[in-house]
Amino acid sequence: MEQKFFMGGGRVLKPELLEEPENSRAIDVPRWAGKVLQEIKSGNEASIEENIRAFAQEIRDSYANRNRSIIYMQNLLLTVIATANLIKEKENLIVEEEKEFLNRIYAYEHLTDMAVDVTAICVHISGLLGEQRDSYGKKQAMMALDYIKENYMNSEVNLNSVCSHLAISTSYFSTLFKSCTGETFIEALTKKRMEEARKLLENTSMKTYEVAREVGFSDPHYFSIAFKKATGRTPTEYAKENRTE
Repeated sequence: MEQKFFMGGGRVLKPELLEEPENSRAIDVPRWAGKVLQEIKSGNEASIEENIRAFAQEIRDSYANRNRSIIYMQNLLLTVIATANLIKEKENLIVEEEKEFLNRIYAYEHLTDMAVDVTAICVHISGLLGEQRDSYGKKQAMMALDYIKENYMNSEVNLNSVCSHLAISTSYFSTLFKSCTGETFIEALTKKRMEEARKLLENTSMKTYEVAREVGFSDPHYFSIAFKKATGRTPTEYAKENRTE
């Protein structure tokens, strides 16, 4: 079994090579774990498999003995799990798979078989991270929409202010918000402001500059341009056509 495990595919080592030779090379497991984790986070299953297969090949090429090979593969998986940043509920699912893997770790006859199981666990982690990102993204998007509802009348509201409120980077938030809502934050903010402006123009006798101020525009002229772009009419035209007597 030692010989089969080491080389795989029925290739046999000479007995004197079952112990690690002096020229055996140490493997940088954290570097490989980082590469695998990067593909896990990107959701690229083919690349996850490719990297773990390459890691297994480097173990073979290093002439590590069976026990050290097992330790390398085990440490790769443990490092990935420890740095994946899964929420507790999802991490518990992976921990159970990890326990099952560790229970059978010395029963593998080939390094390739072990690599296949490690790949399956890493693919599962990738799927759980995807679910976690979707859930987190929807939550952040809903919080941003609530922020718009509560603050649209403030002319200081912008992308930076909402990101400061949510404690999230502007680039990440922009991608996340667009993915969840189908529109940019500024588009959502402007849409809300236009909705409220129409209500005021329909139900009050407020002047254009007053409406602009009420819905978060410090510049009445810019408000008129934005309103016409959204409705096809100027605020004055819209009020004449829709204002309740």
